[in-house]
Amino acid sequence: MYTDNSLDEKIAQLCRDHLVVASQGKPIISVSQKPLKLGTNLCMGDIGRSHLSMYSQILAGTELAKTKYVALCEHDLLYSPEHFNWTPPKDDVFFYNLNVWFVKWTTGEYHYQRRRVLSQLICGRDICLKAINDKVWLLKHGYMIRKGMTGACEPGCRTDKEAFEQAAFCEADWLKTHDIKDIKTEPIQLQAVTQEPGVCDEREQYRGVLSQFKDLGKEVSMWKADTFRTEIPNLDIRHFSNFSRSRNGRNRCHTLPYWGSFTDIRERA
Repeated sequence: MYTDNSLDEKIAQLCRDHLVVASQGKPIISVSQKPLKLGTNLCMGDIGRSHLSMYSQILAGTELAKTKYVALCEHDLLYSPEHFNWTPPKDDVFFYNLNVWFVKWTTGEYHYQRRRVLSQLICGRDICLKAINDKVWLLKHGYMIRKGMTGACEPGCRTDKEAFEQAAFCEADWLKTHDIKDIKTEPIQLQAVTQEPGVCDEREQYRGVLSQFKDLGKEVSMWKADTFRTEIPNLDIRHFSNFSRSRNGRNRCHTLPYWGSFTDIRERA
């Protein structure tokens, strides 16, 4: 569980308390920017609120983990016990739980949008280490993630042909006027999707661009993503300071199986 400790403490404590219940005794590693009493805590200090700090915290937690599989948890979500009892059928694939609903903290309204997001990822520890290491490397060397770009953050999720071709041409154009060594010193205003682990696939037009970056001494990995769906949904609380952009889904309602009324949950917090 990773947090920048910016969340309203009432919401944060609710989520932490429920995480302990939902884990059913499974080991919890919390990576925070202020000390926390939650599982094994690693406090990284005030490293700010950014994609780089987020992935750095995920990497640190994954390095501490001793289990074969890891589940990534964010500080403003409520997870069902069923989620953590799910085991990946393959060790070399990123799996995302699709049964996650938004819920508005103020109104208690639930709504759904089908999506693959980092907070729902369960995968092998080994591939998580490699993928997040790659992501941290990219962000430290000037690459950027554009908020709102589907699959920009999640390993394995960016698969549409147009996005790959656009990224490939963009990077190829940059290489025509820059030396490879410049990547270590000059900020590159490119989308991180071009080399994000789990995003690349074996299409010929993309592989050509990847081969030009092998001289960087960085492993270029081919990852795949898949999905699963629990019977009980997880809840993504939408409040006043979400790191991701606002979203509006469908199937709006005020009660869900297992959770019931979120207004009641909020009042008990």
